[in-house]
Amino acid sequence: MNIKYYLSIVCFSLLFASCAEEFEASNYSSSGTVKIADPYLQINTPVVSFQAGNKDYTIDFNLVNGLNKVSKVNVYKQFTDAKSGSVSSVVLQGTYDIADADVVSVIKKLTYADLKTGITVGGAALPDEKDLAVGSSWKLTFEGETPQGKLPLGGTVNVGVLSRFAGIYKSEISSLFQNWVQILRRQVGLDLPGLLEV
Repeated sequence: MNIKYYLSIVCFSLLFASCAEEFEASNYSSSGTVKIADPYLQINTPVVSFQAGNKDYTIDFNLVNGLNKVSKVNVYKQFTDAKSGSVSSVVLQGTYDIADADVVSVIKKLTYADLKTGITVGGAALPDEKDLAVGSSWKLTFEGETPQGKLPLGGTVNVGVLSRFAGIYKSEISSLFQNWVQILRRQVGLDLPGLLEV
């Protein structure tokens, strides 16, 4: 019986000894900040709706600079025609100077003339904006220029072509139908139970 008694005491004490956590004091100094090596983009407008007749279209992104400082951002465009499935070659849209700061906000307005310049699909220039096929799109990609050379910046902006008639409209059909039902009730004395009651 003594062995069981001593064995249970040993097991019980090992249980507490193994569960006790040792905390080691960590000394985190605030002697410096963490720096990223490569810059990256934060795309604020990943999708831009293109609708014929609009004056311009805004692209918006932040460049977070790293140790390899970006001095310029090159924006490239490529067009995909939804009707034929043809894809244009990649063309330089524009080059934007970047200020010497950790985070630089870039907001640019592009017109249809800006978007179509230099783009050919199937050997032909893009048509008038109202003749673009719905579902066609431009894909904008980015490249940074650093003292070490050019480097691709992740992220894209897709400019999608909507119907020029896309929008929010107020329906007049339901009010016309309601008027028709009221005329039937008054003129004919016809009661239409279960018919649309609004």
